[in-house]
Amino acid sequence: MLFIPGTFSARRITALLVGLVGTTAAHAAAYVGPDGGSWNVASNWSPQIVPDSATADVSLSCSGGQGFHIDLGGTVTVNRIVDSCAGAGEAWNLENGTVRFAGTAPYFESAGHHPTTAPALPAVILDASTHFHIVEASNSHVVVGGGISGSGSLTKTGPGALGMVGTQSLTGAITVRDGMVWLPAGSTIPNATTTLESTGLPAVPYLMGGGHFGNAVLARYAVLRPGDSPFELQWVPGTMTFSSLAVNSEAYVHFDLTEQGERDLVAVQGELQRGQDGILHFVFKTGFHVIGSSFTLMTFSQQTGFDLSHFRFTVTGHTGGFGGHFVLTPTSLQFVIDNLPVTLQSFQVD
Repeated sequence: MLFIPGTFSARRITALLVGLVGTTAAHAAAYVGPDGGSWNVASNWSPQIVPDSATADVSLSCSGGQGFHIDLGGTVTVNRIVDSCAGAGEAWNLENGTVRFAGTAPYFESAGHHPTTAPALPAVILDASTHFHIVEASNSHVVVGGGISGSGSLTKTGPGALGMVGTQSLTGAITVRDGMVWLPAGSTIPNATTTLESTGLPAVPYLMGGGHFGNAVLARYAVLRPGDSPFELQWVPGTMTFSSLAVNSEAYVHFDLTEQGERDLVAVQGELQRGQDGILHFVFKTGFHVIGSSFTLMTFSQQTGFDLSHFRFTVTGHTGGFGGHFVLTPTSLQFVIDNLPVTLQSFQVD
């Protein structure tokens, strides 16, 4: 299980369950079991109703600046989970099982947490189109540690981060409208198409990490950050891989250009495609370099629609003295440094 806070003392943990079964009136229940208690034990809920149905609406809350764990003990079905634990040191973890989102409008909302106290979900199954809303903007996130599967679709909103670890066997579409979707190195989304399409500024959708995103479409205000993690304040070099990549609007790629060691790379195993308004704008972070240095930014098996006029760059922290040009080959995009401010030049002393 990922991102489990430290040891917590036993205490009363409050949760609210609202469910409709047939024509039965809504029920409310509070979790009163111990930290680490079982979701599937009725006596841990008051009134004693276990939330395990496509109509179950669960709200989790924390108190006293601490988090908690609940042992699922198998597959638990819910319609929605709303997490309101947003204080320092507060986080919850659902463990040892699978959460199945079902119902007519499955929904997950997190108030957002500091990275050291990230709430975590185990494996997740989406039976229908599920809305993931991560509310807070600053370093907030939720991590699914065991992969997401099912034939439903996933829509990510809110400026916080959704981390997906392992193989995501989801076959439905993934749409990122705001915030970050993080796929670390070694994790994959092989069967779903991921579309980044903002509903309008200030909402900005990101893909982050060193995983394999399968097919992807950059539709509006999209940002790629290869290698980077929402848990790190600094830029982290790495390779972001796609089965295919379509660029339908101006999209930004944050790219770490370092003189030595690992560098960023966007690797497209299949085709790089440009839509009518497709532009790739690289935002470079640089170290010390030698004029004439060449960097491979992207690789692909083939590309359609792009020429050199469709690539742009800016450099963070330097407004003048840095210059270069793109080189487009049949299978790669490269950047060559032509000019450098003196502060970034590397010299060899005889």
